[in-house]
Amino acid sequence: MDDRFEQLRDAEQRAVDALGAELGEYMELTADIFNFIADALSRLPEVRWGECSGSRKVVTTLLIRLGNDLRCASMLAIRGYPAQAAAVVATMYEVAYTVAFIGADESHAAAWSKHNDPTKLFKGDAFTLTRDGMAAVGVHDSDAVASQYRVYRQLCMAKHSNPLFEKLDPFVLTTSGITFTNGPQWSPPAVRAARFALEHAAELAIVALLTLVQEHVSGTTQQALAGRIAAFDARWKRLHAESVRLYPEGDPSPGKW
Repeated sequence: MDDRFEQLRDAEQRAVDALGAELGEYMELTADIFNFIADALSRLPEVRWGECSGSRKVVTTLLIRLGNDLRCASMLAIRGYPAQAAAVVATMYEVAYTVAFIGADESHAAAWSKHNDPTKLFKGDAFTLTRDGMAAVGVHDSDAVASQYRVYRQLCMAKHSNPLFEKLDPFVLTTSGITFTNGPQWSPPAVRAARFALEHAAELAIVALLTLVQEHVSGTTQQALAGRIAAFDARWKRLHAESVRLYPEGDPSPGKW
């Protein structure tokens, strides 16, 4: 084997070691939310399958998918694959706002179940999904919709290999010249992308969980679950404030949105 190249397992472990301090709190938050998704679903009212509403079936299906995506995104991020993590979170965005749109609305659930076009996103496009999903949970502020949709577009920079994203980190300068970086990355641009991906992964999971708890649980169980979600949200706000402090320039590629 060429001695210039590091074993992949060793490189990924170095990434985990290097990124641990940067992403440790994100990893803890996403793991806690992943576990909470299963707990929340297990505490839904017991009903026979034939008596279970269509909306509950769809929301449950999508939350299981969301939880698995959350876990995959965190595993990719901590191992030094921020672009791949962000691409998974872009899908989480679509799932989370579909959950928000469906809620407990049987007609919306039926429309999702009957959607049979393999070439189009449910609701046609991500902006419409964002607008209608936010409206379903009581948010009608056009600026808030635009701000949230911008998050999706930024996640999709990684998903679609946008040149503005891809040119940030493909090569490194060494004593022997310029070389490519195949495999895990933990440079400053990689750390920023990983933080962005996991921050919004947690946020999107919280959006979907709030819908589940508000629309499909009641009484003391709802209060208990809502309290735990509020605790997750407080942890998320602290991480978001730290990102604002670290990256005061705001959005990547300023002026292009």
